[in-house]
Amino acid sequence: MREITIENLRGKTMKIALWGSAANQVGNDPIDCDSTPSPVLVAVCSTFVKNYQGRITISSTNATKVYADADMPEVVEMRERCPYA
Repeated sequence: MREITIENLRGKTMKIALWGSAANQVGNDPIDCDSTPSPVLVAVCSTFVKNYQGRITISSTNATKVYADADMPEVVEMRERCPYA
């Protein structure tokens, strides 16, 4: 299991639990935000979202795919909207 913390454009953070092969789709080394010139944009699809005691939890499924700084139009659009870029 690997847990990553993400932040949306509104500054809200949440954790995603990645299990099995989804955990291996993200590199083993933590991302050093101080040495990265711009934010790393991560897209995670096909997840299981649950509201537990008023808190949203996100977990991977067998179909989960993780894309980090992918070369796709949605990532380019998000980077243009990102206040940290």
